[in-house]
Amino acid sequence: MKRLSYLLLMVLVSSLVLISGCKPEELELLTITEIKAEGTDLQTGNPVSLDLNGATAATDVPLDAKIIVTFSRDVDAASATSANFTLAEGANMVTVSVSAAGNIVTITPDEDLSRGLVYTLTLSSNIKAGDGGLFNQATRTFNAAGRAEVTPPQSSNQKAYWKFDGSSADGIGSYNGTDISVDYGEDRFGNQGSAAYFDGDVSIIEIPNGDQLLTDNWTVSFWIRLDSVGHKGGHFVMGVGDLYGFFVEIQGGMGGLKHTGRYKKSDATTTVNDFFVNGDGKSGSNGGWVGVEYEKDLSTTGGLGALLDRKWAHLVFVYDGATNKRHFYINGELIETDNLNNAAGLDNITGLTFDDSGAGTDVIGKGLAFGFNHDRTTTHWSNEPWGNYNNVDANHFKGALDDTRIFNAALSGTDVQELYNDEK
Repeated sequence: MKRLSYLLLMVLVSSLVLISGCKPEELELLTITEIKAEGTDLQTGNPVSLDLNGATAATDVPLDAKIIVTFSRDVDAASATSANFTLAEGANMVTVSVSAAGNIVTITPDEDLSRGLVYTLTLSSNIKAGDGGLFNQATRTFNAAGRAEVTPPQSSNQKAYWKFDGSSADGIGSYNGTDISVDYGEDRFGNQGSAAYFDGDVSIIEIPNGDQLLTDNWTVSFWIRLDSVGHKGGHFVMGVGDLYGFFVEIQGGMGGLKHTGRYKKSDATTTVNDFFVNGDGKSGSNGGWVGVEYEKDLSTTGGLGALLDRKWAHLVFVYDGATNKRHFYINGELIETDNLNNAAGLDNITGLTFDDSGAGTDVIGKGLAFGFNHDRTTTHWSNEPWGNYNNVDANHFKGALDDTRIFNAALSGTDVQELYNDEK
């Protein structure tokens, strides 16, 4: 009996030795059973969960996604590190935090993903199962939601770029804004929180040092969705110091659109002039202002309102110091060209500038304003009901702005068409 018990004990010990002596490569491999990305859908604003483990690369992955990997069995927590679970966009590594609980590992990017870019998730072969089992390296690719950022023509001459993706930060420099009663809503692609919305009463974004953005060669490009419903008067879309810098205005009833600018001359003086566009087709040779070289006739297609009211449109103003001409485009198409060489007193203009020397007792702020023609420190026109920011019935802008760019260069017609095609 004792001998039988001894033999049984030896068999048990031998079995335990064999089991405990298994090499990692002899254990069943650790495998992936599921990978999903959880976050907020960019278009609906609702929570969403997407499969990253399918046969094809996932698209529209939320920008605030957490990536959750489920394994076939428990993971060794010591191997669940950011060295073994990496996320990259091309050659750019994304900083992530990694945590493990049983057979689930959660990977959390420290910052939101960038819109429209392709990311690669790599799971290293250094990952181990809790029992020591090995894992074969794996990768998964996916596309972040939204549209990838456009590189504009003459990008080296771009001075500022406001994406309005949830804030008024300058995407390329230091011209960052302060928001007053501005909401961020749906852009032209249906993405939430991706365009700046102005209420037509008090909404304004103020950018310090806006006077520094006015140069000899100059282009402003922006997407706009005008809302005339229930709005009194016209719309001051943007400006620096109104007549002492520049402003963009859409008149009430959309009878015209103008870019009013302060221009410097070769004799060191400055003058103000309106680049007025109404789409009547009249140039200096057929009854229009002498400086108009070309204006498209929009009367047969509903005028400016048909292009701008309650729909997204791409607007570009250009001043070319080399030719002393200015151009205005809607949706990539040339609408008007003014040749200032043909206008008395404007033939020696050399560029746009800011000059408040003639303001008298008025205070002229140097901030760039979106939503009005000047910042709130400016007192010029404060006695006018349409020009006083504190009057809710003034010409406050009602509508939305998106993808606004300022260049210290004159974009060509080809450049404007390319930018429109890329951004639309």
